[in-house]
Amino acid sequence: MSKFVSKKGHNARITGLAMLVFGIAFALAGGYGEGQTLMSISVVVALAGFITFIVGIGLGREKPKESTVSADK
Repeated sequence: MSKFVSKKGHNARITGLAMLVFGIAFALAGGYGEGQTLMSISVVVALAGFITFIVGIGLGREKPKESTVSADK
């Protein structure tokens, strides 16, 4: 028996983690000067990445449905 791996969950976790890392990196690189636009967009991207990462964890925990077709019918 092989373990079921949720590809959707894995892809969502990796995408969310990448968004989180790049969002934080650009927010830190943007600094606190007059260019607040880059920092605010970066914070929104980081927040969306965190949410996507959490959703990916949930998708990864899903189990496949067992076959509902039985031989008796």
